[in-house]
Amino acid sequence: MGNYKKYTIWLVGLLAAEVAIILATCLYLEPVLGDTTRLSGYSENDFGWNLPQITFEQPANPLKEKYDQYSDVLVLGDSFSFGGVLGMMNYPWQTYLTANAGLSVTTISHYTTKTNPPSYDASIIPSIVNSEEFIKNPPKLFILEVVERQLNILPKIEGDCKPHSKSDISLNITRLPKPTMIPEKLIHRSKVRPSLGQQINFAVKFWQTLLLINAGENQAYIFSLAKPELFSSRRNDTLLVYEGDVNKKQWSNNVIEDAKCKLINMQNMVQANGKTLFIVMIAPDKLTSYSPFLTDSSVINYSAIPKLASDPFLNLPRFDLPLQSAIKDGSIDVYLPNDTHWAGKGHQIVADALIKYLSELPNN
Repeated sequence: MGNYKKYTIWLVGLLAAEVAIILATCLYLEPVLGDTTRLSGYSENDFGWNLPQITFEQPANPLKEKYDQYSDVLVLGDSFSFGGVLGMMNYPWQTYLTANAGLSVTTISHYTTKTNPPSYDASIIPSIVNSEEFIKNPPKLFILEVVERQLNILPKIEGDCKPHSKSDISLNITRLPKPTMIPEKLIHRSKVRPSLGQQINFAVKFWQTLLLINAGENQAYIFSLAKPELFSSRRNDTLLVYEGDVNKKQWSNNVIEDAKCKLINMQNMVQANGKTLFIVMIAPDKLTSYSPFLTDSSVINYSAIPKLASDPFLNLPRFDLPLQSAIKDGSIDVYLPNDTHWAGKGHQIVADALIKYLSELPNN
């Protein structure tokens, strides 16, 4: 009985120590806001942004379920176009499009929740193009926004993978309506902790990551930056990226050619009316945008964007180049350090690059 009692006391003490460590960790950890920190177990203490971020008082163009009235621009996008920054539904790059160029915008999600995890909906482009409103009042621009790492799961659109006639629209940027004044504001990262249950779950994940338990499941990679202080996080000399950014190294040329085929078929379908210009907006992965500034040269050539953009028939502006240029110039938090998405500054850079691209179209 003596040994059993000692064993019980030892076991209870061990459990009490584990509980105490987890509770202390809950008090230590700052609340999780970034999707990359949440998925990986790395802490906001290290990777949370510490400079205020630019956002808008309210969205200029709320997310819709369908194209039900005329807009200059129809955006079919993923989390880079809705709710993907700071956890706020403020659709920043589209709002800059309205604020700086006077363009009205409708944004629709092209995710389907019929699959797990959610994937791109193959039926949505045909349903939009064949809808009564699109036929009667087509937008001048149809922008398909897709994150780079998901180019390999683009939905299949029927077609011959060959470019058809170009759209003959004339979008005079210099003659657009006056820019719309939309108040901006600066926000700070919230330090308000969530429920104890949520904190405990993340505290456990934090220790698993720290002790390399389930290391293959933390869904993130850390790389050292040759150019420090590109983020306002405490670990401002490191880059935290989602695992999908790195997984592109497994893509063959066939994967990229298949993506190009699908994009050309989408472009043909949208531009068949002769009134709407189709534009592909590839949101560069965080790894792509920061590749020139990494100490590890083995991970700098994973991007598919240059190969896709080399096709002269595909309307594909390069957003990776202006983002890299801003980072090279020392812009802090172009992407959020704890997240895979652009910060407000990144959204502004992308919107400005898009406006420049539109202003240089041959018909303008």
